[in-house]
Amino acid sequence: MASKDTATSLRQLLTQKKPPIHCLSKVGKNSTNSLWPDFREVEIWEDFTLKNLNESYGHVLDEDVSNFELVMPQPQKLEDTVTVQDKDVRNLIGWHDDLMQIAVQVAKRRLGLRIGHSLTYRYWTADASFLAHLPTASCQTLVDHVIGLDDPLDPVLVVGFGRTVQKWNCPRLVAQLRNLPRGKQTGQLVWPLRQLANTCQKAGTRYGYIQTEEALVVCCFSSNGPGLWKAAIMPVPWTGHGVQVLTTELALWWLCMLAMAPDHGHRVVREEHMTRINEWDVVYLDQERGCMRRHRYSHVMMPAEASWLDPESSAMGNTNSLNVAHASSLAFAHNPHDPMTTLGDPNNPHSLDSDFFSDIFAEEFTEGYAG
Repeated sequence: MASKDTATSLRQLLTQKKPPIHCLSKVGKNSTNSLWPDFREVEIWEDFTLKNLNESYGHVLDEDVSNFELVMPQPQKLEDTVTVQDKDVRNLIGWHDDLMQIAVQVAKRRLGLRIGHSLTYRYWTADASFLAHLPTASCQTLVDHVIGLDDPLDPVLVVGFGRTVQKWNCPRLVAQLRNLPRGKQTGQLVWPLRQLANTCQKAGTRYGYIQTEEALVVCCFSSNGPGLWKAAIMPVPWTGHGVQVLTTELALWWLCMLAMAPDHGHRVVREEHMTRINEWDVVYLDQERGCMRRHRYSHVMMPAEASWLDPESSAMGNTNSLNVAHASSLAFAHNPHDPMTTLGDPNNPHSLDSDFFSDIFAEEFTEGYAG
């Protein structure tokens, strides 16, 4: 049985209660640069919900990992944390980095993602004892947080930076999005998003986030050309906790899963070339078992109810109705070596077998760890 300091599931690990962060900073201006990507639209990322996360990756989050003694970083270390400058927010980023080093690696091995490449983690510490450089930039570009891979052709998955809430207040931006016509969001509130878009463009990823004392704001960018960028954002409260809540840790973990998803790139592309995160394919198995639905990112298989097979049904809005594949043509169908098998399957090289944690930390946690 796991002790109180070890996690029984990834969800437990990623939903702990954290102390509130006290902001003592004064109002300040954000950095600006006219060369940063400009937006035609900023919108709420409506698909980024706990329901969609649970349907697509809940089987990984809720799997029993108690036998593997995942030591849980304790949020008590954040007590009495105060922020005066942007650099102080990096203490919160450091907390997330600690959690991602455990949870992203477990899921990567569980799902058999990016086999042959190890995860890398870099974050710029508040005391500047460790600096995080963007590996894809032509000149040395500092960034608060980079999660990536040791793949020279695709080294960055997610990037992020911190802002004090006095400099960037996301609730004000959300209120502006609701009250102004599309494409009319301007001013100080948009500058951090433009800066993040510029960093994502350099990094070769569309996934990023901005951390404040109040929230982690996930971002997904698309572009139809210069001045035609679009940002989809979802603020996730810092104080959220519990297994029925979308927490900041779950949100960042989900971004990493999307960035590593098979059959999907994660570079900034036109919006119509992106797959929504709640899209499913309908897969025909055989006459006896009928059809299943397969998530486009996680590849998890679920029963397809009749409404999913009816082109006139609203349920088809989240399904690629034209892509009804036959199971015999899909590599994942009835494959005993599929990484989507049960935990501890001795015949599955990607399952969490008895040797999993004997080498997991030595193999993956060697680069860019600070703290």
